[in-house]
Amino acid sequence: MPPKKEKGKKEKKTIAVPEYVPEKKLSENDKKFYTMRIELLEKQYEKYQQRCSDLKLRQQAELDQVKTLEQDFEMLKYAKKQVEIKEEEIADLKDRLVGLGQAKELEKDMLQKILNDLKNEIHDLRERYEAENSELRTLFSNIQLLPIFL
Repeated sequence: MPPKKEKGKKEKKTIAVPEYVPEKKLSENDKKFYTMRIELLEKQYEKYQQRCSDLKLRQQAELDQVKTLEQDFEMLKYAKKQVEIKEEEIADLKDRLVGLGQAKELEKDMLQKILNDLKNEIHDLRERYEAENSELRTLFSNIQLLPIFL
């Protein structure tokens, strides 16, 4: 039987290193091919680097735009909340204005009634005093007509 492996211990894998293979001499056509291939790959690499740089710049611009939009959104939420608060204040003030208008009308009606009562009282007093004056004039003229017998 093979020896048992202990649990928890892993066997280390060794990486196989290829043995040294001597380089073959390349023909002139192979050298041109590989040189062209290298140049092509370098151009592709430069294009991909440029594309990567462009994408990074674009990503940063979009992140900045997202940040700006988030700030705008927060400001919009704040402004919306302020508008709601102001609308509630306006509604409260309108209710208060209606209440004050009703109170004003009641007070106006009450004062109008008091004024009318005072006018009636003054009119009654005036009539009473005029009647009393008339009686006193009559009495006075009757007294003047009487011969003085003293």
